[in-house]
Amino acid sequence: MQVTVVESRDGDGSELRLQIRGYQRRPVDDAAAAEIVHTADHRAIAEHLFDNVRGDDNLMFANSRAAVESFTDLFEQISGERRVNNEFLPHHGNLSKQFREDVERRLKTLDTPTTAVCTSTLELGIDIGSADSVAQIGAPGSVSALRQRVGRTGRRDNKPAVLRVYMSEQAIDGQTTLLDWLRPSLAQIIAVVELMLERWYEPPNLEGLHPSTEIQQVLSVIAQHGGATAAQLFSVLSGDGPFRNVTAAMFTQLLRDMAATELLTHESDGTLHAGNLGEVLLNHYSFYAAFETSDECRLVSAGRTLGTIPIDYPDLEDSMMIFVGKRWRVVAIDGRTKTVELTPAQGGNPPKFAPSGMGIADGVRRRMQRIYEQSDLPAYLDEDAGELIRQGRATYHQIGLGRTRIIQDGNYSLLFPWRGSRVMNAMSLILSNEGLNAGIDGIAITCAEVTVDEVYGCLVNSALSTADPLLASLVKVREGAKYDRHLGNDILNESYAARDLDLDVDGATAVFAEIAGSL
Repeated sequence: MQVTVVESRDGDGSELRLQIRGYQRRPVDDAAAAEIVHTADHRAIAEHLFDNVRGDDNLMFANSRAAVESFTDLFEQISGERRVNNEFLPHHGNLSKQFREDVERRLKTLDTPTTAVCTSTLELGIDIGSADSVAQIGAPGSVSALRQRVGRTGRRDNKPAVLRVYMSEQAIDGQTTLLDWLRPSLAQIIAVVELMLERWYEPPNLEGLHPSTEIQQVLSVIAQHGGATAAQLFSVLSGDGPFRNVTAAMFTQLLRDMAATELLTHESDGTLHAGNLGEVLLNHYSFYAAFETSDECRLVSAGRTLGTIPIDYPDLEDSMMIFVGKRWRVVAIDGRTKTVELTPAQGGNPPKFAPSGMGIADGVRRRMQRIYEQSDLPAYLDEDAGELIRQGRATYHQIGLGRTRIIQDGNYSLLFPWRGSRVMNAMSLILSNEGLNAGIDGIAITCAEVTVDEVYGCLVNSALSTADPLLASLVKVREGAKYDRHLGNDILNESYAARDLDLDVDGATAVFAEIAGSL
């Protein structure tokens, strides 16, 4: 069966064949949840892909390592049911290097049809030739990520690029929330696709301070030259270097924080050397990685290393799991060598991996609002996706989001800024600082047990400043980078504010003016 596709143009003359398919995800009761590995919507997505891409070389991006494992297991089941060889293989960062390279070799070899079910590991940077098509399960993290993925197809024999997008939304029942009625995931992927076709991409965040990485670089320069003065370090790293956003005052405080935790020691002639802890870090192999690496266990079956999983999973022998798209039982755990021995089994679920991803940009959220306001349907939506976005648009107008930004939903007030993750993070903290129980739920900020008027009063009374470090101090966990634990509160607040609370004065004024006008 040939998928219905719509021909479009991305602006550079190359042809893109594109379709977004909609599905509905139905709730599973607690009793059945323990037995069911795959939901009906995922089964339908896998069967559609199996029928339409098998026999070619394809990339299927599933957004998370757990989803990669789950879908690969589904394809293994379907292949067995139809008594054909399984061509759908997983590819993500926790698989062994040998396994990943085997998949990459298959993709480059024309006589071994392969669909790699992958995360961003195959988005760019690895030579696999040209894929016949790309599939995207759910909304990608950014417009630029989707463009990189589409760029993996359509490079062979002047063939068009082919992109299939699969989107599941919650089925409507008595428990459906107002936010689910808006079909926000589908609106987001339509926004991402539209912006990609217009060649719009997320602007880089140039306001970050990155003091954790600068700690590593301070120690590196000192190790390289056998010592350095504060002035020399500032000139090389901050003044004329890559950390230009770090002022002289902040850099001085950074050195003091490093000295307080024995990363540095100060000689009488003004020279800085590595302190006791600094020497320990410099002499350990992990120092050369700028990012924290999690502690992991190695998975082994019949003497072959399959990959790694977080060290806190699994915790029991005889537990079951899905890994490399196959089902396993844990037969032995060696805590000393951090090795888990597996044997084939019939049950299991994917391991719980650490979440990853990036925030949503302002441009994507603004385009989502435009999509709700429009009446025409993009030609690349299938019938089910078209019906889902019509439901979302109807809800948008029924609850009055075309004329207001704050609505009442039972005991909750919902605030819709139509802005990206950084702005919403800041606004949520501001409301919390005003005494509200505020949190982010997708495209809305939810405030419990308050009225619309009370939320509006808090917004009007809030004193905002650009990336306010005092606002960052309200966050309980601000350590996100490898050496953040060596920073004092002042720089830690500044770093978190610059990284996650990127809300300028003009932008804040515009948001609140829009909300005030809508009320």
